[in-house]
Amino acid sequence: MTVEEKAEVKEIYREEAVQALLYGKENRNEFVLPAAELIKKEKKCLKRISMVILAVVLAVGALDVWAVMEERSFNMKLLFLTMMALALVILLFAEYLGLYVRRKIGAEKISIDGEHLRIDGRYYSYLGIQKIRLTSPRKKSSSIFQTHRYLYILDGEGKRKYWLGSEASFDEYDRLCKSLERAMVSYPEKLEYI
Repeated sequence: MTVEEKAEVKEIYREEAVQALLYGKENRNEFVLPAAELIKKEKKCLKRISMVILAVVLAVGALDVWAVMEERSFNMKLLFLTMMALALVILLFAEYLGLYVRRKIGAEKISIDGEHLRIDGRYYSYLGIQKIRLTSPRKKSSSIFQTHRYLYILDGEGKRKYWLGSEASFDEYDRLCKSLERAMVSYPEKLEYI
């Protein structure tokens, strides 16, 4: 960007927008999220969770076998524990299945600059974007499973959804959010955290 172009930007926009526009044009903010690497980290995390669930299922199974061998009645508490163990196994299976679904909508590369957002070669002009919704960086999981992060873009062509990994796989998510906030400083109503 030439000195004349920088002076023109300073005349047209207010101070916050000037910093965002100049920062974006001088220093490209690129985030690379290789799907294979994200999936590898997610699987590593799920393996640890699988071990915990396996221990729970084995403990409940041992209680079930003990109740049958001792010819005790199969009481409601034991039935509840058995159902909860089965529910955990189903949730774990759903998480593994969800990895393959998320891989298809994963964003491989995100570039943010002063004029537009580029995701995997697709350009979104900030002016043409109606709404950008992001998972809040402060959102934490209340269960043993990780919080998955998504980016939704609504523009004239429709709504697109991108998976950005989870707490276990994408460490630079806070920086990505801050870069988007700086880039969208002229359009604060278009950026929303969910």
